[in-house]
Amino acid sequence: MRPSEQIALRWPKVDLRAGTALVDEALTRGKVKGTKTADIRNIELTGRAWQALERQRAVTQLAGSLVFVGDDGNGFDSTDDPLRCWWKPAMKLSGLRQRDARQTRHTFAALCLMAGITPAWAARQLGHSVEMFYRVYSRWIDKADKGAERRKLDGYISVERGDMTGDMDSQSG
Repeated sequence: MRPSEQIALRWPKVDLRAGTALVDEALTRGKVKGTKTADIRNIELTGRAWQALERQRAVTQLAGSLVFVGDDGNGFDSTDDPLRCWWKPAMKLSGLRQRDARQTRHTFAALCLMAGITPAWAARQLGHSVEMFYRVYSRWIDKADKGAERRKLDGYISVERGDMTGDMDSQSG
């Protein structure tokens, strides 16, 4: 989720039993509006996201409808405060070089690709079209597989069609 979507997230849109969250709003410049792309998406929570929301539930679910609030218990006007108060100190403590919180979306996309996740699923999670996902991450995709894609195809062909490795030159491309 984009930081602006996270601070607009409300508990009625989180279904911990199903492991999903409906993303249909963002808080930008003090106003709740539609998402950046105006798309509504129902994301599947990763195990870590589910655990984080389960912990957060004990803190904010009974206090109000917002999932994430400031130390004063109130919602945010923008992403500035959570980034300044939580993100930057967490980055410093982690020992990682400073980076913008929005870059976590790029990290998520890269992790999905490294795990062999279907780009269409990752694009849906991020709120991108598949075309946008490929446009943004195509350079990374091309350089990251180190022959894994060819090995997958070779494995599929030999399982589905019988071992045809002796005839691979006539099957290429």
